[in-house]
Amino acid sequence: MPAPPERTALYRLYDADDQLLYIGISAFPKTRFIEHAGDKNWWHHVTRKDVQWLDDRESALTAENDAITSERPLYNGYHHLGRGWPGKAHKYDDAEDQRRVRAGIEATLERGGYAPGTPLYGSDVGREFNASSSTSRAALAKLAEEGRLAKWGHHFKAPTPGGSAPPSDVPAVSGVRTDPWFTRVLRVECDAAHSRTRRHDRIQDTSFGCT
Repeated sequence: MPAPPERTALYRLYDADDQLLYIGISAFPKTRFIEHAGDKNWWHHVTRKDVQWLDDRESALTAENDAITSERPLYNGYHHLGRGWPGKAHKYDDAEDQRRVRAGIEATLERGGYAPGTPLYGSDVGREFNASSSTSRAALAKLAEEGRLAKWGHHFKAPTPGGSAPPSDVPAVSGVRTDPWFTRVLRVECDAAHSRTRRHDRIQDTSFGCT
């Protein structure tokens, strides 16, 4: 039995001047907007979203193609149906946004606005400085390359004085990781070990470097 047609949304994104920025389709537009927030460096200019629901995806594809061709949104590129669309899109230059975000991060660091080791995510920094997540990640990456921020997996964090040594209440153990995430785990394990010691009146468990 064939699957029922999937209702699909045709959406338009506008800026504060009512300039049409982008047209797209999705069965889950809210999820798509979250994705756009992460990968479209112009996303912070979006102030209005118009959503129109159509009965099935094929109808939405046709409507999307017609709308892109006739309305010429600023940031749409080549559309895969390709009828009459020239295949070019305006490329948003986020260099100034990156400089602005970078300056904001540096100023916050200088006044101690980020506690040492604070994780800095592109989405959070973007909201803080009114920029897209991708632009903010680029600014964070450049600061990390220059040693102003620390790398934390695929993310970044505010620098910790003296490097990544564990807090004073968590003893360093030779050969054991000392990054902030692990030291939190270590502290939990130590607390659990101390609890076991009290319950069973045994010698203190030192397997995780607890004292």
